[in-house]
Amino acid sequence: MEYNSPLGKAKAQGLIARLQLPPASNVLEVGCGNGKFLHRVLAAYDVHVVGVDVDNVLIEQAYNYALTHFESSRFEFINKEIKALELPLNHFDLIICNGATHAYGEGSNALFCALSETYHLLKPNGKLLLGECYWKQPPKKGYLDILGVTEDIYHSHHDNIKEARKVGFTALYATTSSDEDWDNFEWGRVMHTQTLLEESPNNEALKSKAQQLDSWIDTYLESGRDTLGYGFYLFKK
Repeated sequence: MEYNSPLGKAKAQGLIARLQLPPASNVLEVGCGNGKFLHRVLAAYDVHVVGVDVDNVLIEQAYNYALTHFESSRFEFINKEIKALELPLNHFDLIICNGATHAYGEGSNALFCALSETYHLLKPNGKLLLGECYWKQPPKKGYLDILGVTEDIYHSHHDNIKEARKVGFTALYATTSSDEDWDNFEWGRVMHTQTLLEESPNNEALKSKAQQLDSWIDTYLESGRDTLGYGFYLFKK
């Protein structure tokens, strides 16, 4: 749950090691949230990072942590929509987009739009680290109805790679979240909410959230666990 996706710490460290960033690289994360992944990149490499997110609370958390652990010249956190920024073309050595393709478009167009936009922002040989859902198997109509989406919103694991190749990317590496990663992510939200509820047992908002999560866990166990996957892809321009 640390990265708001089914990404465990060990897998995150493995992905960061594969980035092989040279000193003074420029890194952008779209939808950086609380900045946990960027903080780990800062700790691993001598780079400059820019994190962008629409959630002002999460951006403040990302900035405050970075301020106490790294030189201020090495990071920037921006509370805006990515499409509202005028970012330089052919500038970044690495772009991270983990579960944030919706920042570039809606529905079935989101992935292609995200791939196209990030491609132009990367330097030649720059890399994109993408985290994106995929279908493990064709989803049932009832599951789609609960999600409120149509089947074409996601592709297969292989087709995610094919979409990137259409834009011009070369695939360097791909891996997927395990069942354990997914369980830790989904049940982690339940446990976190229950802990908060123990501390504030009369909080009606938390009670409502706990009930919603119970319903969501039922959906996850009945359909989601076997149907929805999550892939991590490293592409090169």
